[in-house]
Amino acid sequence: WRKAIFALMLFSVVVGLPEGIMGFLSIFLAKLFRVPEAPLPEPSDIETILPPRAADGSPLLVLDDLKRHFGGVKAVDGLSMTIRSGSIHGLIGPNGSGKSTVVNVISGLYTPSSGRILLRGKALPSGSLYRVSKAGVARTFQNLQLFSELTALENIMVALKGVYHSPLPLVLLGLARGEERRAQADALCLLDRIGLKDEARTKAKDLTYGAQRFLEIGRALARKPDLLILDEPAAGLAHPDVVQLIDIIKRVHKRGITMILIEHHMDVVSELCDVVTVLDGGKVIAEGPPDEVKRHPKVVEAYLGQPLQTDISGGTEP
Repeated sequence: WRKAIFALMLFSVVVGLPEGIMGFLSIFLAKLFRVPEAPLPEPSDIETILPPRAADGSPLLVLDDLKRHFGGVKAVDGLSMTIRSGSIHGLIGPNGSGKSTVVNVISGLYTPSSGRILLRGKALPSGSLYRVSKAGVARTFQNLQLFSELTALENIMVALKGVYHSPLPLVLLGLARGEERRAQADALCLLDRIGLKDEARTKAKDLTYGAQRFLEIGRALARKPDLLILDEPAAGLAHPDVVQLIDIIKRVHKRGITMILIEHHMDVVSELCDVVTVLDGGKVIAEGPPDEVKRHPKVVEAYLGQPLQTDISGGTEP
């Protein structure tokens, strides 16, 4: 009976108190001593948050003979690619082709085994997400990396660039309210840009999956990047969310922000990308406009296997 009683108590806590006992107490006390939240400021002007950039088509990011090996596995094997300013450059390929490894190397998550990465003609820092971000590269992740316990507004605020200048002691003493209000205004502007202004005070974990995807894009935009990397942003999205995602990316692109888009949804790639690079086995097998790339024999073979050949009797064989 003792085991049954403890099991019932455990079940009751898990079902009735999903936040745990301390979580329940904190919520109860917050309701008991409710202090109304201060009203949010008016959103900042988008012209100050994401000023338009010149999209002149000049080389922004250059990969020169880039390699990344994991022991005997050549995940990226001599990749050379140029991302031009103002473009949306698609990066596609079958699973295991090296797409995610490429963006992990660019963004500083991995250190390249050899080769060069140039941003605006200067060597991009390697092996440091922080230094690459400071250089002007921001990214989203294939698997969501949000701060789930923070609100949508706070997720944007924590990543804002160029807002916070006060030293920590002044912040702890509550003497940096001006910066906080400015950060809120800037974050609200970006939330409005991705269609989440009305969810500003909703915790990230309570947002729909599609909204979480959009929030991660908004957080990357808070870095005011020159280059934005989107790693499979449409993965797992329903059709209405995919339509909204395309609209968000187009609006961001109008600000002149250059993007690398990794995506398996070919409709999204065709709709958005100016140029598409196709990888297979860590190497480039095709590059060009989306419509041409989709019909390239090597691309068809990489995705579907050996093409069918017609024999002399009129039938087909592998």
